[in-house]
Amino acid sequence: MTEVSGDTVSLTPLGTEGVVHLLDDSDIEIDARPAIESMSAHELLVLSAELPEEEADAEFAAWMRLREPAKAAEELLEAAAKDGDDALIRVQAASVVGTLGEAAVPAWQAALDEVSLRPYAATHLSQLGVEGAPEPTPDDTNWLILDMWTISAGLGRQEFVGSLRDIGPELLNNLLDVVWKIPHAHVEELLDLISQVHPDKQIAKAARRALFKARSAAQ
Repeated sequence: MTEVSGDTVSLTPLGTEGVVHLLDDSDIEIDARPAIESMSAHELLVLSAELPEEEADAEFAAWMRLREPAKAAEELLEAAAKDGDDALIRVQAASVVGTLGEAAVPAWQAALDEVSLRPYAATHLSQLGVEGAPEPTPDDTNWLILDMWTISAGLGRQEFVGSLRDIGPELLNNLLDVVWKIPHAHVEELLDLISQVHPDKQIAKAARRALFKARSAAQ
């Protein structure tokens, strides 16, 4: 459970886990996050999702200083692709990579082949004016909307309903007519939730209709 290197004695990963469990059993709170030097892109994204914004930004900045921008972009987007059902991780990764400018172009181009990341890749490549890059499609835009709805739903009913009201009933109705076609991991869950919590009966009815179409298409 320990390793000795010269005059230094350190805990192995198993030893560290054992200490964490002992402290947890004693109701002692500690910060058990990995050292920034050994933190993977996925670990960084998962950790940052649980931190206040300023603290998350500091973690990202420290992690990025240890890598070339192109390599950081590659690692973050690969991590987001492996966790394709997690919209928050995807949005965080895309947001950070979006600050890297042209250095991130190769990573964005590779991400075009990932269903969950293509909407972000097409959007950023278009904004960067990359020659030959595909223009974002309406389906790409609808995927981004579903990601935002997924995150909003995770914040609670009030936050979710508020985000839907901000769209306005006409546009929301139009979206419900098309988003059921998007192969998003949470589309059925979101349509079901809208049908249950939206105070406008017509919107709720439109969501139930869209949910039926999504389920029928999936069979």
